[in-house]
Amino acid sequence: MLTSLPALLLALAVAPASPARDEASVRRVPELAHRPRVDGELRDLMGATPVVARAAAGPSASLTGRAAVYGDTLYLGIEITDDQPITADLLSVSLHSPEAGVTAPGRVFHFGSDGKRPSSPDEAPAWAQAAVEAAVQRTPSGLAAEVALPPLALPRLPAHGPLLLDLCLAYDDRDGDEVDAQRITTCPGGASPVRLELPESVLATLKQRPPPEVLSLEARPGGWVGFGERLDPRWILADRALTLPSLRALVSDAALDPAALRLYVPDRMTLPNGGAILAVLSGQDPFETEETCAADREVRLLLYRVRGRMAERVLEWPARTCALGRALSVTLDPAGELTVGYSSGATVRFLWSRDHFERTEYGSR
Repeated sequence: MLTSLPALLLALAVAPASPARDEASVRRVPELAHRPRVDGELRDLMGATPVVARAAAGPSASLTGRAAVYGDTLYLGIEITDDQPITADLLSVSLHSPEAGVTAPGRVFHFGSDGKRPSSPDEAPAWAQAAVEAAVQRTPSGLAAEVALPPLALPRLPAHGPLLLDLCLAYDDRDGDEVDAQRITTCPGGASPVRLELPESVLATLKQRPPPEVLSLEARPGGWVGFGERLDPRWILADRALTLPSLRALVSDAALDPAALRLYVPDRMTLPNGGAILAVLSGQDPFETEETCAADREVRLLLYRVRGRMAERVLEWPARTCALGRALSVTLDPAGELTVGYSSGATVRFLWSRDHFERTEYGSR
């Protein structure tokens, strides 16, 4: 049975951190002097770093690859030797950065002799797939694929330190429409993927460095999103001044509607110093059915302090849970005290403290 690329990617993401690799095993990706044309001709990638020490080979096919960067874009040149390439053959490119944290998702992209093939939503979001540029050409010995991966296509990367990225290439080779595929991969049997070190130019559009508590960065349509140890974004740097709709779009692909959940959360609040606080809801509704409540689900209230193009999360707190019920009121008074009242009768208070909210009392009234 073939091991699927998504399963391999998931295993990489949740596996315990491996001992530090020898620095020589990290392949530093060079910067090209000229932007390559993505046309399937690999001559303009001659200065790229080989990412496979020797060809990954099967009975009738082999696979090699190289990588380089121009500006903020990673380019891959992949050569496939195949004595009988057919339309059903599939090339898969898997990318993941373990240094970005165990919750950081990877990316899996697919290509055929006709160019890009669709990935599942679990493998890559639609906007990441749309950002990929690729061309595949037939050659006398098989196929040549040239792939351009701008920041929108790359997985979450470390916010500080080297930009390390693990790469796996796989080719499903069928020698006939009725023949099961033979998988050729650069990561056979759980072998370590190729680790690349990208140059800082990949973050060229990030004009402001994130604070130390941001551990990883991900490009999204409209800007950059920074994560700490939690699932929800901690820091946002947008392409233009943030509004509530643009903030919600950057924070979550499916931000929740307070009105639809009967949560009384104001869109905007004002701090004592005049700063703007915008609210976003994320998570899953535990009361999707009226008969039961799913204890493993909750809706979270995320409050962001917004200053122009930048937003920093200043509070993450439950807004709808089995124990608390739903938030019936969220108010911020002129002194900086934030009060959240729930349908269960619980009331929770916070006080603004320089750059975040701190809880001031426990229990309910």
